[in-house]
Amino acid sequence: MTGIEKENMAFENTELKNLFVSFQSLQSKLESKNVLLQRKNIEEYKIFLDRYIQNLNKLYESNRKIAKYFNPINLFNVKFDELTHSNILSWAFDPYGSHSQGDLFFKYFLKHFNYSIKYDPRNYKVIKECRGDESIVDIVIYSKDFVFFIENKTLSSEGIDQTNREYRDLRRFSKKMSIKKDSIFSIFLSPKCSKPFNENFRPITYRKLSKAFEKSLKEIEAPYVKYFIESWLEILNSI
Repeated sequence: MTGIEKENMAFENTELKNLFVSFQSLQSKLESKNVLLQRKNIEEYKIFLDRYIQNLNKLYESNRKIAKYFNPINLFNVKFDELTHSNILSWAFDPYGSHSQGDLFFKYFLKHFNYSIKYDPRNYKVIKECRGDESIVDIVIYSKDFVFFIENKTLSSEGIDQTNREYRDLRRFSKKMSIKKDSIFSIFLSPKCSKPFNENFRPITYRKLSKAFEKSLKEIEAPYVKYFIESWLEILNSI
């Protein structure tokens, strides 16, 4: 190897060495910055976690007094059960129901849906699963002056010719009770305003029914009854 070739190799080695040293220095700086960033992020995460736990504990303590998320209907997993909702509705409409609020709920129902009828607040009856000649109606409310047929649906669809059969039974019932035609009412209750086969049935949604009951809350005198109705309305609005 000539002297010139040796000098060139030494020069190249020096350049490579300097480049390697520069790379190591840069890598060391980056690693130092990453360590600092990691430490900073860890500290910020610890602060965030501490605040989160503190707020969670405060929320837990406050909820112990009010049980904000407790709903007795959800507890028994009957949110979509038709019979449960029919039972609650007939119980609420019954002036002699254990809620002891008389015709309060029925009164607000009539007012909200613009049913203009005159009635004795203590002299009408509520029947569940009322059997007629052709059908079984979920709820029947009647007196000598009026009659309501209410068909309630949650998830199931209308049966074959169901509302037509129910309306024929309604006409027979009203004729037997000598109730005038303008005082007979048929309602098809459902979560999404399903359209009944029989055009004489008025579609009413659960949400609209809830609005009618919400107006009665201010007059409920029994705290437990008020809480139960509020819980039920929460379910109606969520279906």
